[in-house]
Amino acid sequence: MRRFIFGILLFAAPAAAAETPKLAVLIVIDQFPSGHLDRMPARGVLRSLLSRAAVYPVARHDHVPTATAPGHASLATGRSPAFHGVIGNEIYDRRSGSTQASIDDPETGKSARRLKAPTLADALRTRHPDSRIVSISSKDRSAVLLGGQDPSIVLWFDYVRHGFVTSAAYGALPAWVPPINATLSRFFNDISPPFWKPDWSASPSADRAVLAMALAALKHERLGRHASPDLLMISFSATDSIGHRWGPDSPQMEAQLKEIDARLGELIAATEAAAPGRTVYALSSDHGILPIPESEAGRSVGARRVPKDGWRRRMDEKLRNARGSTTREIIHLALPDLYLRREPGTGDREWAAWVREAAALIAGGDDVAAVYVPGEPAPEDGFVDFYRRSHFPGLSGDLQVRMKPGVLLTGTTKGTSHGGPYPYDVDVPVILWGAGIRPVRSTGAISVESLAPTLAEILRVSLPATDARVLTEALER
Repeated sequence: MRRFIFGILLFAAPAAAAETPKLAVLIVIDQFPSGHLDRMPARGVLRSLLSRAAVYPVARHDHVPTATAPGHASLATGRSPAFHGVIGNEIYDRRSGSTQASIDDPETGKSARRLKAPTLADALRTRHPDSRIVSISSKDRSAVLLGGQDPSIVLWFDYVRHGFVTSAAYGALPAWVPPINATLSRFFNDISPPFWKPDWSASPSADRAVLAMALAALKHERLGRHASPDLLMISFSATDSIGHRWGPDSPQMEAQLKEIDARLGELIAATEAAAPGRTVYALSSDHGILPIPESEAGRSVGARRVPKDGWRRRMDEKLRNARGSTTREIIHLALPDLYLRREPGTGDREWAAWVREAAALIAGGDDVAAVYVPGEPAPEDGFVDFYRRSHFPGLSGDLQVRMKPGVLLTGTTKGTSHGGPYPYDVDVPVILWGAGIRPVRSTGAISVESLAPTLAEILRVSLPATDARVLTEALER
């Protein structure tokens, strides 16, 4: 299914070669499907800049699961999970039978040690060792994975300590952070309907706090004012929490889209002042979202809840009956990955035969569209490439399960989620503007993995290997 067809409508003639920007700003709005572009305020900041931006309304996360950690890792590296190794928010360890967060580090607490591919930030550090590279989010995994291996500062919000923190992987907390932390109570106390105070993360106040810290970093780190280019990366997470709780078509989301537009305006004003005419911007998202199954939008795409425990129990019973076993056969399930029990002493040929049999049994199960056996031929069904690009040997499961469109495999009776290969989950926008960018508008789909190599081209740094093309039509010549 890969590569996509590209159609470009050019709005401007090629310009002369631009100077290297002094500041690059990468903005990720967590859970911002393509359809949200049309729902932003008609006279707001984002809609107003589209006429002078390179706009790709449909940029595809062509991997699964469509989740925060793999999405941020692909945006940062220009690679798929099969290469960067971040296959989910959590990683299952077969030896211990336990899971841990994809950014957990036994030595430093949290780091990008699992990230196997270099990021845009890494490429900038290699070319310009004195560049200031700052990554900030309310989510730890978002900030860490954007930051890569050697950023200057990585900050995320700690909901126990009620302030932004870092880990030993990034050195001491900058001296300017605690004074900003001390002012954040104004955001905790400034929450009004349709949101409520106990759920501070699912309100615009979470993004206000992130912006406050980003503006402080811009000032105290003097971003955009150095001889070498600087990089500021910000991931706003409130849309994700709001979407999970109330859905993408809720009044709460409508309010949030107006709020995030205002935050973008504040950020753009501050960064332009830091490096007038020498700032380049990129905006995208890590994934989309399935509408609430009980909503009108959910019914229109056939969304339905399937209890996860019940589905797993039924599939496990099928496998136990086929194997003549009384032992649990599915040892871990984290879609798309399903991990099977392998008895000690099982030969490779016998094991491969059982995996194929298990795949056939599960493929005939309720709400299952297909089951893929990694490394073996599969029908070109329009989705198999998503799954090939998502398998990392030694970490991923024995089988990859694709549920039918609209299926929400869940343990809850409220809210919604994401993770599949369908348009509502994989399609997000990519927008570039500022120094070095010419206005174009795409009439076809691209891969989100084009973002990192395109920014690398603008910054004149080398990103060794990527899985998608540079968006050359968006660059000033």
